[in-house]
Amino acid sequence: MTGPSRSLESVWRQAALAPLQGARRVDPPTETLRRLTEPDAAWVGIIGWPLSALDDRIGRLFDCHHLAVALADVTWLRRLHEAWSVAPRDVDELRVLRATGEIGLGLGADGDRPHGWSAEEIHDLVAEGFLLPHAPSERAWLALARGDLVEARTAVEDAARARPAAGVPGTVLDVELRALGSLSRQPSG
Repeated sequence: MTGPSRSLESVWRQAALAPLQGARRVDPPTETLRRLTEPDAAWVGIIGWPLSALDDRIGRLFDCHHLAVALADVTWLRRLHEAWSVAPRDVDELRVLRATGEIGLGLGADGDRPHGWSAEEIHDLVAEGFLLPHAPSERAWLALARGDLVEARTAVEDAARARPAAGVPGTVLDVELRALGSLSRQPSG
């Protein structure tokens, strides 16, 4: 099914089920994801109940920008940044900041947030629990924001060792680890 009624969540769920059922890991179709994450489409069709539906959409949007970072897809990252800028009021502004900072790290010098977050923004994200410095993958994001590629690589290795065997689609498909690995291997500049 590739029609307009296909949800972002269902695309990710279908891709995540394949390796859980013994098939090889294959990314969701990126053209479909790009269409579903356009700024005018990214927040459409979220069901009102259960309340976790918004969290699920947010999670799949994070998965999308992690995949776009891993693929070094600058055009898609820019569109995802735009999609986050029109997030519904129900989405906490710190969650938007977290997402746009990660996207900024993916865009590097090509974006408006090449260092992810300012020191003050990091303080706010940590203080409010939107960045957890003791979690290996989040330690990697923080190291990237500081420009510390050595620490970022170490944190990515720690995250890979601590990775759960199964979970939400992005975890099953390792998109965050792939994004962090890609960013931590870039030459500093």
